[in-house]
Amino acid sequence: MERAVQIVLARRKRIELFGPTMFREPAWDMLLALYLASENQRLTIGRLTEAAGIPTTTALRWIQYLVDQRLVVRESHPTDARSVFVELSGKGKARIDLYLYETLTIGR
Repeated sequence: MERAVQIVLARRKRIELFGPTMFREPAWDMLLALYLASENQRLTIGRLTEAAGIPTTTALRWIQYLVDQRLVVRESHPTDARSVFVELSGKGKARIDLYLYETLTIGR
């Protein structure tokens, strides 16, 4: 989890210094946000767009792609028909865990 936090902070610093145009990767930003939230909260699409720092229309396009890739799942909100939760699938979490582990060990 600490490695994911470091990646998010580094990405934010890069965007702060160079602007968002050069380095936008909405799908990756959403996956990281979902990964960080997975331990203690569920994110609605609105909260996910805030956490990833992307417009809702962009998020909706990429969420569908991530669902098609079976990296995330959508689930209806139990008490609010207007809201939908988005969560990492088992496959999505496993892939991010593997990425974080392998990038942490590169060069060792």
